[in-house]
Amino acid sequence: MKIEGGCLCGKVRYSSEAEPAFVGVCHCTNCQRGTGTAFNVVVALPKPAVRVQGTLKTFEGHGDTAGSAQNAPRRSSRRPR
Repeated sequence: MKIEGGCLCGKVRYSSEAEPAFVGVCHCTNCQRGTGTAFNVVVALPKPAVRVQGTLKTFEGHGDTAGSAQNAPRRSSRRPR
Protein backbone atom coordinates (compact mmCIF):
# COMPACT_ATOMS: atom_id res chain seq x y z
CA MET A 1 0.00 0.00 0.00
CA LYS A 2 1.45 3.38 -0.96
CA ILE A 3 0.97 6.15 1.59
CA GLU A 4 2.10 9.69 0.89
CA GLY A 5 1.36 13.17 2.16
CA GLY A 6 2.90 16.25 3.69
CA CYS A 7 2.40 19.58 5.40
CA LEU A 8 0.17 22.25 3.95
CA CYS A 9 3.20 24.56 3.77
CA GLY A 10 4.82 22.12 1.31
CA LYS A 11 8.17 22.03 3.15
CA VAL A 12 7.76 18.44 4.38
CA ARG A 13 6.71 15.42 2.31
CA TYR A 14 6.56 11.78 3.39
CA SER A 15 5.90 8.44 1.73
CA SER A 16 5.96 4.73 2.47
CA GLU A 17 5.02 1.50 0.75
CA ALA A 18 4.84 -0.54 3.97
CA GLU A 19 1.70 -2.07 5.36
CA PRO A 20 0.51 -0.09 8.41
CA ALA A 21 1.21 -1.68 11.79
CA PHE A 22 -1.81 0.16 13.20
CA VAL A 23 -4.67 2.28 11.86
CA GLY A 24 -7.05 4.06 14.20
CA VAL A 25 -8.77 7.32 15.00
CA CYS A 26 -8.16 9.87 17.75
CA HIS A 27 -10.94 12.06 19.13
CA CYS A 28 -8.87 14.30 21.44
CA THR A 29 -9.44 18.05 21.22
CA ASN A 30 -5.98 18.61 19.66
CA CYS A 31 -6.83 16.27 16.77
CA GLN A 32 -10.29 17.83 16.41
CA ARG A 33 -8.72 21.29 16.13
CA GLY A 34 -6.03 20.08 13.74
CA THR A 35 -8.47 18.48 11.30
CA GLY A 36 -11.57 20.61 11.79
CA THR A 37 -13.58 17.40 12.26
CA ALA A 38 -14.57 15.08 15.11
CA PHE A 39 -11.45 12.89 14.75
CA ASN A 40 -8.05 12.39 13.11
CA VAL A 41 -6.96 9.18 11.36
CA VAL A 42 -3.73 7.80 12.87
CA VAL A 43 -1.46 5.43 10.92
CA ALA A 44 1.61 3.77 12.44
CA LEU A 45 4.33 2.60 10.04
CA PRO A 46 7.70 0.94 10.66
CA LYS A 47 10.16 3.85 10.98
CA PRO A 48 12.74 2.38 8.52
CA ALA A 49 10.02 2.20 5.83
CA VAL A 50 9.13 5.92 5.97
CA ARG A 51 10.87 8.41 3.68
CA VAL A 52 10.76 12.05 4.77
CA GLN A 53 11.86 15.06 2.72
CA GLY A 54 12.27 18.30 4.67
CA THR A 55 12.87 19.12 8.32
CA LEU A 56 10.29 17.95 10.85
CA LYS A 57 9.37 20.01 13.89
CA THR A 58 7.48 18.61 16.84
CA PHE A 59 5.50 20.09 19.67
CA GLU A 60 4.43 18.69 23.01
CA GLY A 61 0.73 18.78 23.67
CA HIS A 62 -1.44 17.54 26.47
CA GLY A 63 -4.33 15.33 25.45
CA ASP A 64 -7.68 14.88 27.13
CA THR A 65 -6.26 12.21 29.44
CA ALA A 66 -3.21 12.27 31.71
CA GLY A 67 0.22 12.51 30.13
CA SER A 68 1.61 14.23 27.11
CA ALA A 69 2.10 13.35 23.46
CA GLN A 70 4.70 14.28 20.87
CA ASN A 71 3.03 15.40 17.68
CA ALA A 72 4.62 15.73 14.25
CA PRO A 73 3.22 17.67 11.31
CA ARG A 74 0.08 16.09 9.98
CA ARG A 75 -0.83 14.96 6.50
CA SER A 76 -1.89 17.34 3.78
CA SER A 77 -5.62 16.98 4.43
CA ARG A 78 -5.23 19.11 7.56
CA ARG A 79 -7.37 22.23 7.43
CA PRO A 80 -5.83 25.58 8.38
CA ARG A 81 -7.06 27.14 11.62
